[in-house]
Amino acid sequence: MKYLLVLTLISIVTGAALGTKEHVPPVKKPHEEQGEHSPHFDHEAVIGSRKAEQEFDEMSPEEAKQRLTLLVAEHDPNNDQIITKEELVEWLMHSFKNLDEEDAAEKMTEEDVIDVDDKVSWEEYLKSQYNYEPGDIEDFKKLRETNKDNEQMKETFELLVLVEDDEARFNAADANHDGMLNKEEYFAFHAPLEHVQMHEFEIKRVMKQFDKNNDGSITKKEFIGDITDKERVIAEEEQFKLYDTDNNGKLDDGETRKWVIQDSRVAATEEAEHLLNMADDNKNGELTLAEIVDHYDEFVGSQATDYGRHLEDEL
Repeated sequence: MKYLLVLTLISIVTGAALGTKEHVPPVKKPHEEQGEHSPHFDHEAVIGSRKAEQEFDEMSPEEAKQRLTLLVAEHDPNNDQIITKEELVEWLMHSFKNLDEEDAAEKMTEEDVIDVDDKVSWEEYLKSQYNYEPGDIEDFKKLRETNKDNEQMKETFELLVLVEDDEARFNAADANHDGMLNKEEYFAFHAPLEHVQMHEFEIKRVMKQFDKNNDGSITKKEFIGDITDKERVIAEEEQFKLYDTDNNGKLDDGETRKWVIQDSRVAATEEAEHLLNMADDNKNGELTLAEIVDHYDEFVGSQATDYGRHLEDEL
């Protein structure tokens, strides 16, 4: 009876947890919502804070333009009132880091629930994310040892893989090995690709996930995995070709590293090109302060643009 109860409870948690696992290494938030470019992504990317983005949505157009002018000045190092493409990319990369830090701070507050000491223990993380105690996980591991081929427990064991992966990442981020994550360590745990000390762990994590035959490389078949949708398979094949630079049909250590360890520059460059396309009126490859302010609704929005968005949703 105890095991049946365990399986029932764990299946609920597993469904939510497994849904968060991605086929590819962590990347920036998607630019699109329902097939269209997301204005919220643009605004967050420019402002660098979801909280501040919400504040802009409450501003009048005049106030939003004033705040945007100040924001431009912060990212205009030579004060020429011109934002070049490279300056815009650096601006967006800085914003992405701020967004990650904001997310991490919010998550840390949610997970620091037992003693509220501005640190997160593994016990606190496990309780917050999975609603289990360490002892529960040990019980599930014992179940796996004796029932590894039991199909009824498949979801249980899949959940254990997630938990073990999180625990390994937790330990890798715990720089002083005190069993707790402080603010800096938690940020490394939350956004490992932004922290060099976490890169080797990420490489090993991906190899463990994809290198099924343990030969130290990832074949195209392993890269695609269990994806069956034709369009997604084609997209994955194109991605594989992009990183298989020697065209030998597999990703070696260096190629895998380039695939996994991607900083935010790629996403920032794509977003910069989008904003340039929207606001560079004279098509000279850079943005003047006037162009940015004229297109303020593309960069930060305001009460007026937020109202218009809600009106479109209602229609």
